[in-house]
Parts: sequence; structure tokens; C-alpha cells
Amino acid sequence: MGMIMREIEIDYKGESYDISMNMGLINKIESAGVNILSLQICLDEGGIPPLSLLSTMFAICLSSTGKRVTPDDVWAYITSGGDGTAKAVAACRVLLASMFIDTGTKDGKK
Repeated sequence: MGMIMREIEIDYKGESYDISMNMGLINKIESAGVNILSLQICLDEGGIPPLSLLSTMFAICLSSTGKRVTPDDVWAYITSGGDGTAKAVAACRVLLASMFIDTGTKDGKK
């Protein structure tokens, strides 16, 4: 059985942050009302998930590094124009991908 424990790097406002993705962090995200599977499915289908949920997930992950940031701060970054939206969605894709165990299969087939 796989284990979720990955080190990933994401960018926020031009600075890089190292996130230790593990089950404890995933639990914090889901306890805050963020359904990670639903977000992943939405992104896989080419959609943009609710930005409030992305903001919450992003803020929790950044906070795990010691960065003092709230979902409101991330919301402002995402919605302030410029390239913040694209960068935040790209970072969220990386965060979400790190939460799932890679089985080496696609659509249940090797």
C-alpha cells in the first residue's frame, strides 16, 4: 500500500515554499471543508474549481511552512488580476497531484 508523504515546492507572490504533503496536512485541508477529490476531478475535466476552496487549500498548505497567510490573502492574490490567477491554479494543480498515490496506471490499465 502506498504512503502519502511528498516534498513539493510551490510559488506564492514570487517566493518559493517547500510543502511537506502528508496525511495530516490533507486532513487539515478536508477538515476545512475542501473536497480534494472534487477539486481534482474539476481540474481534470478542464474546469476551474471554486476559487474560495482553492484559496483555503492554498492557505493551509502555505501555513504549514510557517508562512502567515489566510484564505482571504490568497483570494486577493488570485482575484487581483495579473498572472496571480494562473499561477495560483497551477500551484493548486501541483498540490492536488501530490495528494494522490501514483499507481502507475491510467484508467485502471497499465
